[in-house]
Amino acid sequence: MFNNRLQSLVSSLLSGRGGSELLYRIIAGYTGGRIGLDHLAFGAGPGSAALLYQHYRPDWAGREAEMMFQLHSTPVQIWAELGSAGVLTSAIAILALLGLFIRLHFCASWQRDRTHQVITYALFGGLLAYGVQAITDYQLDVFAISGSLVITIASLAYIGQVHTKELVTLGDYPQPRRWLAVTVTAFSTAAIVWIVPVDAAWHFSAIGFNSLDDIAYDARNGDLEKAQDGLQKFKRNTRTLPRACELGVLLSISVGLESWQPIKAISRP
Repeated sequence: MFNNRLQSLVSSLLSGRGGSELLYRIIAGYTGGRIGLDHLAFGAGPGSAALLYQHYRPDWAGREAEMMFQLHSTPVQIWAELGSAGVLTSAIAILALLGLFIRLHFCASWQRDRTHQVITYALFGGLLAYGVQAITDYQLDVFAISGSLVITIASLAYIGQVHTKELVTLGDYPQPRRWLAVTVTAFSTAAIVWIVPVDAAWHFSAIGFNSLDDIAYDARNGDLEKAQDGLQKFKRNTRTLPRACELGVLLSISVGLESWQPIKAISRP
């Protein structure tokens, strides 16, 4: 349950021995804070942290945390991308959930319903675990995680409506179960169709990146024919890269580092 990253961070602070991870998170937090201060009301916009990171990254960071595509902290990410509005909305949502949790303990019907009690504690336990993890990580852009949070909160809201006598009904209007099910199924199918090629591209690009080490090893050992075959494999597997802007940068860095290795080996005394 306890976040090992948070545990490592706290122990580093208490012991006074800050490692590279502590500096990494300080830089990320400082950068996110600057982005939020420059876009105080509504933030820089969802997904903007990766684009603005280099612009707001402090000069004193040196070469530490040079490349980052998220700020590795949900509170910092929300502050940077959604500003004061996002922080205030999140705080209201957390207070509302805590208020619901307290109100349920004063409801006689909830106290008699053992099943709903178990479900309530399980759901709130899951939210608490996610909240602890979210301090040192940001995963709201992952559909499976954000979707699970929506389902969890909706389930708690339903339990709260049942036991606080605030159940919302549609009256004589037909409940939209059928068209809602069709809509969710259609969106899920479209998501699967979209994500499968992306995952396949990630897989093939990973194979291509890994083949760089084999190419360099074969070239250093004089097996040029095998290195040439590896190069063709590299070209073939990186032809279709995922739709991620950082892949081109990482590819250039990897190729540059591998091409520099033989020179470094020759220059050694």
